[in-house]
Amino acid sequence: MFAIITLIIELLLLALITSLGTMDVGNTLASVFILLFSVTLIPSVQGSKNMGKYSTQILLGYILRLTILFFDIFGQSIYVLPQADSDARMFYRTSRELVLYGRTDGRGYFISLMYTVLRYIGVNRLYGQFLLMLLSILALIIYLKTIDGLCWNQMAKDKSAWIMCLLPNFALLSSMFLRESLVMLLITISGCCMVKWMKNAGRFPLIMAFFTSIIACLFHSGSIGITIGCIFCMLIFDRHNQRIHVTPGSFVISVFFAGATTFLFLQYGKTLMAKFLKIDSLEDIANVSSLGGSNYSRYVGNSSNPLNMIIYTIPRIVYFLFSPFPWQWRGLSDIIAFFFSGLFYLITIINSITYLRRCDQHHRSIVIGLISIVFFCTFIFSWGTSNTGTATRHRDKMVLLYGLLYCLTLHSNKTNPSENKGGSIKNKYIKV
Repeated sequence: MFAIITLIIELLLLALITSLGTMDVGNTLASVFILLFSVTLIPSVQGSKNMGKYSTQILLGYILRLTILFFDIFGQSIYVLPQADSDARMFYRTSRELVLYGRTDGRGYFISLMYTVLRYIGVNRLYGQFLLMLLSILALIIYLKTIDGLCWNQMAKDKSAWIMCLLPNFALLSSMFLRESLVMLLITISGCCMVKWMKNAGRFPLIMAFFTSIIACLFHSGSIGITIGCIFCMLIFDRHNQRIHVTPGSFVISVFFAGATTFLFLQYGKTLMAKFLKIDSLEDIANVSSLGGSNYSRYVGNSSNPLNMIIYTIPRIVYFLFSPFPWQWRGLSDIIAFFFSGLFYLITIINSITYLRRCDQHHRSIVIGLISIVFFCTFIFSWGTSNTGTATRHRDKMVLLYGLLYCLTLHSNKTNPSENKGGSIKNKYIKV
């Protein structure tokens, strides 16, 4: 609570300073404000009723991201961090020029949002990037609250918390001036709301899941995958009996949300899914982002007809999730991306397959629902990506959804003995 109040006060002070005619906010003032917030964050997290048990993981994840952020701003003359590419510079430069000079070209929704933020708090990359970093911390807290209600095994939850808070590639991406933190937050909220809905939490989480997935499409068209995944999950999941089964009720709900998605696409397609409107044929799909030395589309890129798309979908997903493979390594950043990003997705998928073979029906239904969501999201992003650099960025938009699967599958290997005594296990789970 103290941290939230501190952040609000800082934003109000910055708005007051800019209202006096000073648009350029110095790094010294920004650093002081960041330090003050960091000091108040410690007791806020440690004193939290729900998050106190994960305070060490959250705070270390915060420190890691903050260190990366400061090094990205002040240490580029020493070493340019992976992911600190031209996109981050372009997003900040365009937002800054929009505030200072009123330029209007190249104005997407993310740039428009950052223009609004910088217009009121002043033009300072350090503090603007810090606010984006805080979105990833918020996503982590939402993730931790969700896993806290998914399984009884605290060791599994603690291990998942350590991995997600300190995963290097995820920390790098969420510390840059990129839209990844915002899109990842929206996708995480959508996925966690679907989990809450599957746990019999009412209709509101379902509406929130759909709403946040549509908002995510504003910032990246590929986020339509989470929308499709949620609708498919609505169709196949019988929430009242906690099983995979299409019922008249689930059919009606899925048709309603599919109709709403179709309506939004027809009415606001240029806004929500502009990237897809540029595709004139199936063959164009494989040519998206197909330039660069890390391009793998020549191995798995044939989309000349629907049959080839079906054939190449699995190889495409494999390259999207697990690359860069050793034969693609070009330097230290590729090695880090493989061991601290691709390997995590590989372990999660292997665990999920093992999980489905050994767990009871209730667990199986929840996991299949989650897998359906991440599959459609992964499918869309995998066909819109053709090189390893872009793949490592896009797949980490879904990293916390895979984190949910990781926690559940880790839990399955540590099964509670009381669950083997027969009867329903529905009430043996903490309510989300």
